[in-house]
Amino acid sequence: MLSSYSSIDNPNDVELTDHLHKSKRIDPSLAMQTSKNMEITLHQISNPEFRQLLAERIRALADPTRIHLLHYLMQQEFCVYELAERVQKSQATVSKHLAILYRHGYISKRKDGVQTFYYANNEGLQFFCKYMCNSMQEHLQQIADIGQTSVSRQEEDA
Repeated sequence: MLSSYSSIDNPNDVELTDHLHKSKRIDPSLAMQTSKNMEITLHQISNPEFRQLLAERIRALADPTRIHLLHYLMQQEFCVYELAERVQKSQATVSKHLAILYRHGYISKRKDGVQTFYYANNEGLQFFCKYMCNSMQEHLQQIADIGQTSVSRQEEDA
């Protein structure tokens, strides 16, 4: 798919635009607006078609195996069988997950002979993952603090 777009600086722009154009639910003008200016504005979020696409893209991350794959792919590139060994899944399962991540623009791939190597292609993705991990850690700490407060109150009442 990307071979015909080899002169494009950012393959994600092409993939997003292609996805938007191929989807019968998405207005092509939204595709062009989104690919030219990746900053999300209040106007874009108010658009139900944009929200649908955004939800689909976020849903692509909502799988523990995909998160595990991204963990490795943000460090370096891997081929399918190397990833399958690391995440302890079959090559077929890993390939399906990689296809979803690729389709949504989270990873890129390159061919080297008969092998295909995958890698995370987006600094924003790394920032997002770090943010979510830190946020999760803070949330778990809040839960632990609430639990400690609850236990302390129970001990005081006894």
